[in-house]
Amino acid sequence: MASRTREISSVQYVRVLPGPNVPTSIYPTPPPLSSHVHENNKVTSVKPRMTSENKQLTSQSLSEISHFEPGMQRLDMNHAILHLWIAYPDDLLGEEAAQACLRLLSEDERARWQAFKFDRHRREYLATHALVRNALSQHRAIPPESWSFQLNAYGKPAIEPECGLRFNLSNSLSLVVCLIAEGVEVGVDVESLGRAGSIAEVGPRMFSPRELAQLEGLHDDQRPGRCLRLWTLKEAYIKARGMGLALPLNEFSFVFDGDDRIHMEMDPSLGDKPESWRFCVVEYAGHCIATMVEGMSTPEVHLWESRPPFAAPQRLSLDGEIWFPRNY
Repeated sequence: MASRTREISSVQYVRVLPGPNVPTSIYPTPPPLSSHVHENNKVTSVKPRMTSENKQLTSQSLSEISHFEPGMQRLDMNHAILHLWIAYPDDLLGEEAAQACLRLLSEDERARWQAFKFDRHRREYLATHALVRNALSQHRAIPPESWSFQLNAYGKPAIEPECGLRFNLSNSLSLVVCLIAEGVEVGVDVESLGRAGSIAEVGPRMFSPRELAQLEGLHDDQRPGRCLRLWTLKEAYIKARGMGLALPLNEFSFVFDGDDRIHMEMDPSLGDKPESWRFCVVEYAGHCIATMVEGMSTPEVHLWESRPPFAAPQRLSLDGEIWFPRNY
């Protein structure tokens, strides 16, 4: 099937999870999180930047926000650094902020935004598309509104024309993320912690026999959290591969080995090797975020926040993230 050029989709692959999207509570201002340890497996929690800037955005504050300008200094890129960008759909509750983001979108994207029935889904779509355009423009001398994208046969977007950058998106009603790298494939998935129960309900259809066996060995109260991490990791992998649900989810596994070790196993029919990938799981603002990157070395992650999504970024602290498989 020939690839084709069209605008980037807000959701790369069809979702199969039942139940409500996310809890009604949202996180326009991220709450501070402490370190967490789940089921004897370390999961890093990010400490959000908490300042007086993290308030409901108003027309007055919008006038003070730094925007992209041609010629502005851009972020350095190299193969050892991943750039993880985050934004908050509820920063677009105000009309002025929403309109500023809309001006960055293509005509086709604006039509898709308009087609959403509910405002919360419009904000999610708008924040996602404004964020990726703004983020890419911090790495290349291209205005946010000038980016175009090409979809592969499975629906994964790539920059057109080729410029060396690779990216991947994931979105929820209250947090959207974009992962950017130079010259290596990446995947990212974000899910609300409140989705753990609904994900656990469909686990038998989504997880491998090895993963299901490990789940059976956990206490009842440990299973939802493990299911959430498994699901985000599996989605990050299939998105990094660029094949989505064309890859059978039950033919590769994330195996938890004791206190702080996770490794991949996969069927040879997938045409891939576990040692080709590095992955990480963190919690941030009530969400689980899984990242996947091609390569055998441990990358450095720079975390960036844009509030609202079209604004110049602020660097956040990402303390002690753990990449797997571990190097000892």
